[in-house]
Amino acid sequence: TILLGLCLLFSLTSYARLKDQNKKLVRENDILYLQENGQLYEVNTKTITVKLKKGETIDTKGGTAVRTDRSGFIDIDIPIGKSVEEFAEELDECRKYEVVEYKSYPKFFTINVNDYFVDNQWNLERIEIEEAWKYTMGDSTIIVAILDSGTENHIDIGYGTDNYSNLLSNTSWNLIVDTNDHGTKVAGIVGAKTNNYKGIAGISGGNGYSGVKILPYNVMNYPGNTVSVESAIYDAVDQGAKIINMSFGVAQTTSLTSALDYAYNHDVTLVAASGNFNSTNSDVTFPASYNRVIAVGATDINNYRLSSSCYGNGLDIVAPSSAIYSTSHENTYDFVSGTSCAAPQVTGVIALMLSMDSTLKPTDIYTKIIDSATKISHYDFNNNGWNEQVGYGLLNANKAIMSTLKIEGPELICDSAYYEISNLPAGFTVSWDISNQFYKDAGLFQTNHPNNNQCTITRSSATALNDTLIATLYNQNNDSVYVLKKYIRTRTPARFHL
Repeated sequence: TILLGLCLLFSLTSYARLKDQNKKLVRENDILYLQENGQLYEVNTKTITVKLKKGETIDTKGGTAVRTDRSGFIDIDIPIGKSVEEFAEELDECRKYEVVEYKSYPKFFTINVNDYFVDNQWNLERIEIEEAWKYTMGDSTIIVAILDSGTENHIDIGYGTDNYSNLLSNTSWNLIVDTNDHGTKVAGIVGAKTNNYKGIAGISGGNGYSGVKILPYNVMNYPGNTVSVESAIYDAVDQGAKIINMSFGVAQTTSLTSALDYAYNHDVTLVAASGNFNSTNSDVTFPASYNRVIAVGATDINNYRLSSSCYGNGLDIVAPSSAIYSTSHENTYDFVSGTSCAAPQVTGVIALMLSMDSTLKPTDIYTKIIDSATKISHYDFNNNGWNEQVGYGLLNANKAIMSTLKIEGPELICDSAYYEISNLPAGFTVSWDISNQFYKDAGLFQTNHPNNNQCTITRSSATALNDTLIATLYNQNNDSVYVLKKYIRTRTPARFHL
């Protein structure tokens, strides 16, 4: 029985690998991609890579073996007339291979954005978005609800002439029509398509593909052709939205607070503009003032609080919001200022964070977004790192994205354990270290083991130690870009008394 179980386990190995890859296959404009960490990598449709099981002989199924590397992996060219998916399944089903995998083409991560008006978007450089784009430019599985004045079918947002869209039509509500242009501007900041030789670059608008999905609602001038804010929130949760952007203020009610709680309890992150105050009131407005909503204020080009931006208790973070260029009526573009265009910048960055790690909860996102904020030099921050004018600081997309990376592995080592970086961007390398020299001197700490970018720690038979595992991340230029740490401890060995 044990032998049969082991044979069954090994026979399923390649199937599991191929099945996992099949889940990552995405077809855009008749091009097949593997989706990984929010990036799309074009599949090599001419070659499949395999590795033989021990004792098996090669069966190419009519293909041609063209390369064998020193680790035993074999590249097989696909026969004419067969698709890459079909041929991969054939190789997998013959059960001769430990591994059957699709190959993909490498892609460079230098960002040369080709959107015509990107030079008008000074705010993108200020929040370090181009560095963040080296990791992800937006995953189409992430849905962002824009509760606003509706969103037009703008050529740079959705239903354009380039045969792909990041705008979800909410036909059950018929809310696409933008009543006053506000919602189209907000949606464009979040998800206008990037690198499509048109208009502007949305923060999470993809890289020549659809980017995150925008789900628009018209909540203005209720009832008209709109829905209430509460109804829109409930529907957005039902539609699978992961983030809700609210660039408006409204009077607080029990029903609206309950709707916000419902979204939050369903792991939807809530983002709202802090408000633009008049001469009598500068307090953060509702819903931004609610403790389950990320309140976003505005800064000018010199990193000072925009004079009209509401501030004080409840303010979490700020984003550049003076003369922000975005999508407008009838496929045009225009400038907009105020906290209404600060909130969608935070929303767009959160969408990128979720593109890297879709398991993040609202509490995780809140902590990471404020901890990664840049402390503005001409403001004093208290012991908690907060300032009433600018909250916890200026939105920093690069640091926010890097904060989604973590060291995977157990905190308590009973025998031995291995560790790796989750969601490590393509082309990055890791240098491992440990705080206690004992592990290294005793040969109990192995780097690049069992595989590259992993390490193994073995418990000492003599003692229990508490230490910190340190991972330094290097980018494609071999620059140190981030340091991750994980606290570890080893179980005290048992002692037997006879």
